[in-house]
Amino acid sequence: MTRTDDQQPDKNQEATIEFEDQELSGVHISDEDLEAVDSDSKNARKKAKKLSKSQLTDNDVKLLRRKKWLIGGAIVLLIILVPLIIPASRWPILNTLGIRSTMNFSVVEQEDKIPLSNVVILLDGTFFTTTDEFGKARFENTKLGNHKVSIQKKGYSREDLIVTAGITASNTAVEVKSIGIKVNLDIRNWLTNEPVAGATVALEKDTVKSDKTGRASIVVAPESDAKTRLQVSAPGYKTQSIPLSFGVESKEVALVSDIKDYFVSKRDGKYDIFASNLDGTQQQKVIEATGKEDGDLLQFTLHRGNRYGILVANREGKVVNSRVIAGIYVIDFATAGLRKIDEGSDVQLLEWADDAIVFQKTNQNVNYDDPALTKLISFNPITGKQKQVAEANYFAAAVVAQNKVFYAGADGYREGGNTPLTSIDLGSSATKTYLEGRLPNVVTRSNYDSLTVLADDNSYYNIAVQNGAVKKIDRRIDSPYAFGLNPNGAQVVWADKRDGQGALLVRSTKQDDTKVVAKLSGLAMPTRWVSDRMAVVRIVTTAETADYVIDIPTAKSAKIVDVSDVRHVGVVL
Repeated sequence: MTRTDDQQPDKNQEATIEFEDQELSGVHISDEDLEAVDSDSKNARKKAKKLSKSQLTDNDVKLLRRKKWLIGGAIVLLIILVPLIIPASRWPILNTLGIRSTMNFSVVEQEDKIPLSNVVILLDGTFFTTTDEFGKARFENTKLGNHKVSIQKKGYSREDLIVTAGITASNTAVEVKSIGIKVNLDIRNWLTNEPVAGATVALEKDTVKSDKTGRASIVVAPESDAKTRLQVSAPGYKTQSIPLSFGVESKEVALVSDIKDYFVSKRDGKYDIFASNLDGTQQQKVIEATGKEDGDLLQFTLHRGNRYGILVANREGKVVNSRVIAGIYVIDFATAGLRKIDEGSDVQLLEWADDAIVFQKTNQNVNYDDPALTKLISFNPITGKQKQVAEANYFAAAVVAQNKVFYAGADGYREGGNTPLTSIDLGSSATKTYLEGRLPNVVTRSNYDSLTVLADDNSYYNIAVQNGAVKKIDRRIDSPYAFGLNPNGAQVVWADKRDGQGALLVRSTKQDDTKVVAKLSGLAMPTRWVSDRMAVVRIVTTAETADYVIDIPTAKSAKIVDVSDVRHVGVVL
């Protein structure tokens, strides 16, 4: 159909084209024609792609290749991540790869939040463990995923829960209710009444710890009775067995130090050596006397570690050349062993120089005028080493101060036999002489840091122990102090008279910060440490001769036991 000029369409209307059937009668489109056209189109597109690729630069090719790799990698990653995101498929896949986890548990009592030990934790009805003293438990190398967990302890509620073990360690806090009988104990030091924190209260395998106030709470089964006993222990204390007490708010438990006091007693008619707890209980004989011991010759002292003792005694009743022979024995209280390390006549224990005891003796096999009649000897019970310090006919002075021995040899049988005051350091063996041209008549331990010397010109001198400095001083009379060094070497204690009473004093080994710890009537030597905070002192009055224990920080004291007052170090009879 044709269009005449007078049949112009309206500009505001959409143009339409109409065909008459007879006009289309000559047009024939078959499926084969369509396939041919489609094939030609595909071929054209392929040729266009090839042409396009052939015209790409090297950089365009690299970018195109990288794009393909990124798209492919993203698809692969998506295929991997999708199963891992879904829990049902995540855990089996990771477990197959051998990935394992750790499951941590902490169990406390619901009301007091006290950690519970020996709680059984059952995992999947197959694996189990128990909590430690801090209420902690752990399963290691555990498969990932959900696990059935059962928390069980006698006297407490059972708790069942589902815990998921993930890739990182899981931490599960569980509170259980007490359904038994709760027993409260207040644990304190027997001497100072201070609370004992960290004490363990045990009922069979169940244990709890005391808190900073000394309170420990343990739940016992309802069927428990008064015959059931709790074991209470703490480092440095003796374990106590405590019967259950029902119907009371709490029961106080006084723990006694596990340190022993060792002393000489003639309670059985002989000078035996006994051991006792510091509260006076469980006294028992450690070393039995032979019955030949002379009380005037007997001497006894203890090493600061409280394991070794030194005994001087004529246990064998030996007499040589009309001289009574005393043995010097070392006692190992850990084994109750007694071993003779030396013997001689006129044996005298001087004092401890750190870990070595110094003593002097005369040789019973030589004449009294022999220039080597008397020897100074040191013995270390820890190492077992014994060595001679000096020898002379006799010693005009022999004093131990800190780790040094000060001595002056004398000889009344020959000219030139007297020697000046000399010191020897037992550690380094270094020697030093003092007051050249003067001989000492009297040497006393005036304090921890110095000695007082009365020379043969009737002048008085002060000698510093450490550096050996000498200076002349005004006349003075000093008490012969004997200092007890504590196990850690940081402090010393000694006895003195203050205001007519016996006083126990303490100071640092580094500086003179002397202070009075306690005043006790009859306080005398010896004084010695039995731990880093407790000392044992001797009390001698008309009413008693006894050992007392004193807690240095609090000055609390208590009697231990009655003893026989034998000679001690630093005293000459």
